[in-house]
Amino acid sequence: SIGDLTDILGLRMINRNPGSGTRLATELLLNGIAKHVGYGMDEVRRIIKGYNDVVKTHVEVTERIVKGLADFGIAVAGQALAMGLAVRPIALEEFDIVVSRSSMNKPAVREFIRRISRAEPRPGYVMLRNTGETIHSR
Repeated sequence: SIGDLTDILGLRMINRNPGSGTRLATELLLNGIAKHVGYGMDEVRRIIKGYNDVVKTHVEVTERIVKGLADFGIAVAGQALAMGLAVRPIALEEFDIVVSRSSMNKPAVREFIRRISRAEPRPGYVMLRNTGETIHSR
C-alpha cells in the first residue's frame, strides 16, 4: 500500500545494521524523503517507528514483515518475492564476481561463467547485457 515513499513515515520499519550496503541505501532514501517533506534526518528517524529495530540479513527483514512485526523494510527483491511480499523497487544494484587469473582456466570457474552467461534471472533480479563477460585487469 505504499504509493508515494513519504507513506512510510507512518509505518513500522525493520532496519538493517549500520555499515551494510542496504543501510546506506536506506539512509539515502530517508534523506531524500526528509528533503521532500522539509524535515531534518533526526526528525525522520524519530517519526519512523522501528527505525532502531535492526537485523543483519535480508532474510531477517522479510521474516519480520511476514510475522507482522514490521510493515516495511529494505531488502533484495528476490528475497521479498520468495516470501510472498509486495515489492516497491528503489534501486538497481550491480554485482561483479572477481576471480584470480590463476583460477580462470579451472573447470569449475569456466562452467560457472558458461552457466551465468546463459542463466535466466530469478524474480526480482535483472541480468545485464554483459553478464558472463570476462574482463581482464592489468
